[in-house]
Formats: sequence, C-alpha cells, structure tokens
Amino acid sequence: MNNETALERLEYVKNFDSFLYWYNGDTTDKLVADIQELVALAKANQQPTIDAIRFEAAKAAMQGILAGLVTRDDFSANDILVNSVYYADALIAELQKPKS
Repeated sequence: MNNETALERLEYVKNFDSFLYWYNGDTTDKLVADIQELVALAKANQQPTIDAIRFEAAKAAMQGILAGLVTRDDFSANDILVNSVYYADALIAELQKPKS
C-alpha cells in the first residue's frame, strides 16, 4: 500500500499524460479523497491579506479612541455617536488611500 500523501502523489503530475496516469490509476473515492485533502491543506495555509490585518488594527485603534471618549464627563451619548461616524468615515477614507 502506498503511504504517500495526496500532495506527494500530485507532485508527479507534470503534464497531461501524468495527470491521466494519476486520474486513471485510482478509484473515484481515492481521487475525491486526494482533492479533499488538497483543499484542506490550501485552506489551512491561507493567510489574511495585509489589507485585512490593516483594517482590523485600525478598527481596534478606533474602538480604543471611542472607549476613551465614553469615560469623559463632557461627552454625551450623541457626541459618542457623532464621533463614531466621524472616525469610521475617516478610517474608511484612510484605508482607501494607496499605500506609500
């Protein structure tokens, strides 16, 4: 019995003929299992984009700023709402700028 992983088996697929050899050499269940294993590996190796990381960091910073405003006695609930929209709009505008 061959103990190679799906990724190791598919490393031999270099052209159409080697693809046909892989495809015709296994049962349908084995082919489906290989594809499922590769999809799982691909999903596990996905990294968030730098834009997603940047957005989450900016959102956390904005939440910190707004949390600081809540503790001030001179800010009403309406002030917090207005500032939340202001900071959200500023965040979106800043994130839409091209990175330098």
